[in-house]
Amino acid sequence: MGSSTKSHFKRRRKRTGSHETAPLEISQLVARVLRRWPTVLLTALIILALVVLASLLAPRSYTATASVAVSPIVTASNVGGASANDVDMPTEIATATSRVVAERAAQDLVDAEDQDLVSDLLENTEVGSPSQSSVLRINVTANSADTASERANALADAYLADRQETAESRAGEAADSLQESLGDMSSDDSSRQSLEETLVELRSASPWPGRIISAALPPAASTGPGLSAAILAGALGGLMLGLVAALIRDRIAPRVGYADRLEDRVGIATVNATNEPAHVAVSDAVSALDDRFGLASKGRLAVTSLNGTTSEAMVDEFNHQLTTWTVTATPMAQSRSDVRQTLQSYDAVAVLVDPRDGLDETAQLLATLDRGSASILPVVWDRTGEDRS
Repeated sequence: MGSSTKSHFKRRRKRTGSHETAPLEISQLVARVLRRWPTVLLTALIILALVVLASLLAPRSYTATASVAVSPIVTASNVGGASANDVDMPTEIATATSRVVAERAAQDLVDAEDQDLVSDLLENTEVGSPSQSSVLRINVTANSADTASERANALADAYLADRQETAESRAGEAADSLQESLGDMSSDDSSRQSLEETLVELRSASPWPGRIISAALPPAASTGPGLSAAILAGALGGLMLGLVAALIRDRIAPRVGYADRLEDRVGIATVNATNEPAHVAVSDAVSALDDRFGLASKGRLAVTSLNGTTSEAMVDEFNHQLTTWTVTATPMAQSRSDVRQTLQSYDAVAVLVDPRDGLDETAQLLATLDRGSASILPVVWDRTGEDRS
């Protein structure tokens, strides 16, 4: 443990008037997140619960689909030879989604004019056509499976009824036009016979607009992500937010908590002796002193504590491990100027910091001490009061 501390102190940063925080490495970020794992876990569980609850309480929506095969409308130009190529599918899609068709469907559904229902149909209906086909797929979304299928079938029927009227109207107009042309011809006109045959075929042809090839059935499941997807999304989102919350909490926590937080704040290399017995904590501190002075030399070390009482166990350990140094327990004076004056006669000052101490107050005091002649060695140790009564 001592060797790791020594290498740590070799990277000691000098503090300037306004200290600069070095960019955190990935390993440091991971360590800070892991030590805040309760925050990560709590945030993840809260987000997961909220997402699952929202998924369970959110209104369900169901989509039903009716498929309609569209037939070409017979006119004078294509009578006897109409084909699927005569159907303009973009026009048919626009017709199927028109207000005229929606009003007819609403009339069939409620047997009365209902503009709210018409608006609902227009907003929740999508009509498409597979490429290179004359089939319309009418998709209707509603808050229940039965309602969705009923509305999809009503729209399909309304579309075919509207198209039937259009087909009959065009066929009638074509027949009237042919009849008028025949009236203007003489009886011996060579084209008269051809027009008469076309007129007969046109009047005998049935204006068939199309047919429903697949009626809409109530869908078995609602649309949108299911509960399993909500759980997955909530878990992943909660984990990500938990990581962010952990870093934020580590950043703004009011207490010292950890040595690296204090070091980031004041720019003074700090010994991390959290959860260690006194002899190990002192060993880490001695390794740091060895980096700076060399244990073969002599020196004077003051051991003080920011919480007002210096642990006798720590002082005894320093005396035991620093045989060539003079170690003295020094109480922390109230005035900062008095503190600097008191510690000027020492080569180094080991400042015992309890993780529960306030970060801002501790940083300000250490910054004051660091402007003195002694070398400051903060030691974050959570057993500073173990021998207090």
